[in-house]
Amino acid sequence: MIEEIEEYQTRLGRLNTLKEAGVEPYPAKSEKGINLADAKNLSLDSSVVSSGRLVAMRDMGKLCFAHLKDASGKMQLAVSEKELGKDRYKFFVKNFDLGDFIWVSGNIFVTHAGETSILVKDYKILSKALLPLPEKFHGLTDIEQRYRKRYLDLLGNEQSMEIAKIRSNVVRELRNYFDAKGFYEVETPVLQTLYGGALAKPFETHHNALDIPLYLRIAPELYLKRLIVGGFEKVYEIAKCFRNEGIDNNHNPEFTQIEFYWAYADYTMLMDMVEDYLPRLIKAAGKDLKLNIGGQVVDFTGPYPRVSMRDLIKQYAKIDIEDYPTDEAMYQKAVELKVEDIKPGTGRGKLIDEIYKVYARPYIINPIFMIDHPVELSPLAKKKASDPRYVERFQLLCVGGNELCNAFSELNDPLDQEERFKEQVRLEAAGDDESMPYDEDFVTALKHGMPPTGGLGMGIDRLIKLLVDADNLKEVILFPTMRPEGSKGSEVGKSKETMVAHAVLLNTADVPQWSKLNAAAHLSASLAAREGKKLIFIDSTTTTDGEKIPMNIQHAIMMKQTDNKENLLKLKREAEKLELTVTCFTEEMRDSTNDKKVKEKQESKTSAEINFLGVLVFGPKKSVESLTKSFEMMQ
Repeated sequence: MIEEIEEYQTRLGRLNTLKEAGVEPYPAKSEKGINLADAKNLSLDSSVVSSGRLVAMRDMGKLCFAHLKDASGKMQLAVSEKELGKDRYKFFVKNFDLGDFIWVSGNIFVTHAGETSILVKDYKILSKALLPLPEKFHGLTDIEQRYRKRYLDLLGNEQSMEIAKIRSNVVRELRNYFDAKGFYEVETPVLQTLYGGALAKPFETHHNALDIPLYLRIAPELYLKRLIVGGFEKVYEIAKCFRNEGIDNNHNPEFTQIEFYWAYADYTMLMDMVEDYLPRLIKAAGKDLKLNIGGQVVDFTGPYPRVSMRDLIKQYAKIDIEDYPTDEAMYQKAVELKVEDIKPGTGRGKLIDEIYKVYARPYIINPIFMIDHPVELSPLAKKKASDPRYVERFQLLCVGGNELCNAFSELNDPLDQEERFKEQVRLEAAGDDESMPYDEDFVTALKHGMPPTGGLGMGIDRLIKLLVDADNLKEVILFPTMRPEGSKGSEVGKSKETMVAHAVLLNTADVPQWSKLNAAAHLSASLAAREGKKLIFIDSTTTTDGEKIPMNIQHAIMMKQTDNKENLLKLKREAEKLELTVTCFTEEMRDSTNDKKVKEKQESKTSAEINFLGVLVFGPKKSVESLTKSFEMMQ
């Protein structure tokens, strides 16, 4: 912090020097000139004018080599006392800093080292940077600061800029595809008097002039279908949506999706369309259809298998959901299957979905269409004519059940829709805060008649996360939702959640006792190094009204065991999804103290090929204990 203040003061002094010399450090406008990538292709001795940011400087006395960077790339500058004169040369090297934007004119030449460069004949300051750029070679490495200060992340990390460009290319290709298919791009309200179109908890606000509550939309669906009623036959919207739910590796409160509706189409036609446009989007991202995602090769070459939700649950949970036709029967079975976060009164559809998430979703790798969901789970989809217990719906799933899109043959029977809205009202009364409210105007719209229609929603953030193999959704959202720095959220009146650490060690006959003790020691030391401040945090705090509240942080590390190394990899992945602190110890780390060699060995392997000897998870007590409850205590 002291160094940053000193650097700021130094640069502020240089800014004042510029002003005293009559130089305007922030001119209103300037000629951009040629892009640097194009300048590199000019012939020798060509005159060139260009602008950009100084990202490197090396003063050699009477000659200074610098690098100028713009959106197209970087190019070397040669700033010479011989060309500029002694005073102009000294003014440049003494008053310009890395991060400054400058304008230069000069001639193209090639250095003795063979690098195409600009021999500077003249220069101007365009913007003075008062704070330094991220460190040259490593960029901005603090993950939280990368998300908070994305402007520095983009400057210091080429991968972050590449992800942003990939996202732009994919969205452009989406628009091109649907425009070429005759769809109209439309806009629907973000502020809605009733939220709907998905099962989710909304953000609520208040309009002062109208004195009414309003909700940020959770989906554009019901308004887009109103347009189909009104006479459009093909519409789409690239929509910002908002859901007042948890934040983790796959969820952000504000997200972007595309929804489209196609009159006279059903869900089978939509599956065909997905198989057509998804490979195009992957290619627009500059990727191959066989992608390496999370250490696994995932093949997006179509066609994709079509498997019912009922059959997937049969395959993995070993139950037939039709053996449990009521809410009560399904709840008892879910309890027997040890499904968590459910309670008496939970609707049958939600229970089925939770069983699927626990038992089937983790095992999905290559893309599949999960089709024909139970009617209780899909209040806006059309029932199957052959079996009205199910609806014409699909989700495209891959890599641990990541949902890429969700689609229906849309319900256009107003009386059926009315009954399903009433069921949602019943669920709300039973305590389901993700139920959908009764939208009387939408039912009225359907009563005017809507043609058979297929509709689909696809999360753009999740698609990009998948394509670039990012661990966290925040990597692909330029400005993700985060708690303000220094804010601890609302803690008044409640104790800080207990934090615990559980380590699970591999306990098999071929792992000697010394190795187990070694793994335990390394995991403990690593946790202390990473989270030491949290382990020795104050044991209480006092609220603004004088109430003393315990800060419950459990210091002891619970040691557990498993006889299956695959369980360790699964624990690691599940903990990372929940954004818990995860520390691992492997055979490579045990057998060598050379970090470089360990890194090289592990980088050549997939996660499944690495032999884990132990995994430690640190975080909120409820989350950690849930992940490790199946493991026995270490003997």
